[in-house]
Amino acid sequence: MKRNAFTLVELLVVIAIIGVLIALLLPAIQQAREAARRMQCTNHLKQYGLAVHNFHSSHRALVPAAVSRYRPPAQLLLLPFMEQPGLWEVMMERTGFLRGGQAGETNGRFWHELPDEIKQAFGTVSFFKCPSRRAGYSFNDAATVSNPGTNEAPDWIDLEGIPNGPRCDYALAMTSAPDANPENYSFFSWFNYQDIGQIANHRSPFRLAIVDDGTENWKGRDTMAWWSDGTTNQLIMGEKHVPAAALNACEGGRSTVSTTLGSTTYSWDCGIAFPSDQWREQHVARGATTYHPDMAYDVIAKLPTVGERENSDRVGFGSWHPGICHFLVGDGSVRPISITTRPTIIARLVDTKDNYAVELP
Repeated sequence: MKRNAFTLVELLVVIAIIGVLIALLLPAIQQAREAARRMQCTNHLKQYGLAVHNFHSSHRALVPAAVSRYRPPAQLLLLPFMEQPGLWEVMMERTGFLRGGQAGETNGRFWHELPDEIKQAFGTVSFFKCPSRRAGYSFNDAATVSNPGTNEAPDWIDLEGIPNGPRCDYALAMTSAPDANPENYSFFSWFNYQDIGQIANHRSPFRLAIVDDGTENWKGRDTMAWWSDGTTNQLIMGEKHVPAAALNACEGGRSTVSTTLGSTTYSWDCGIAFPSDQWREQHVARGATTYHPDMAYDVIAKLPTVGERENSDRVGFGSWHPGICHFLVGDGSVRPISITTRPTIIARLVDTKDNYAVELP
């Protein structure tokens, strides 16, 4: 009786074909997953855009970059307009965080007095995170420079070293007036509210609030009329660059403390509850500046590896999505911008008073 069966060669050919099909299918699956993550990231920025417009409608003013350098940044001020009224009420209950005064009486105690479940609630807010970069809950909870990871209430020196709070993958776009050469935008401390001259020199879409110092009273400084190029030509927010090697790295400051990052480097990925001046503000806002040519500064990182664990003010924005970085436009739309876009174009699209008619790339 004749029996039908595969020969060994035929079996090997079938296995080889299956292997080739799997090899072809896996990249397609990965691309589909990345496309879904990219769409979700786009939606997160769109939520910020809607919240900015709703805040403007309610307060007749743009959301401030921060109430002051010791008080909430825009990302937290927008919570009530992003379906997070519960977390906003938690903040309101800790009035020291909104009142100002001495730094040791503000956000450090606000954050460290929170129970763990509330900290995790802040850390799980979806629109704080790009799904291509991180998942789960993420916040920085290092209480002190000398004893990181504890729940001790820090003093001002400790807060100066480590900003705490939920981590956020989206940063406000900031710039100042260029120098005599319009190609050279400069850097200064955007959140130094004590220097009125610096506030006047801000050309960013969001500036600091007008505050009644030592109280909870504050109001927005600008309306959308501040965006003189119009809402459709104004970049206001973008994906923050965090190198893969520095993800969740928050271990102190450039000169405050010697850390495993080195005493001359910055931490890339700290919390956003502490929008203070100097290097700490870069967790809330990033510079869309070109600096001078000899500074080797890029506005958009070419790769997620750029910077490794060193010098986090050398590049402001960057994405883990291949080839592009998402930016939020003033009209609420989100634009994927190529990583090869000239830095000066980004700077001018962020600059509210440059008098240049620059089209979105």
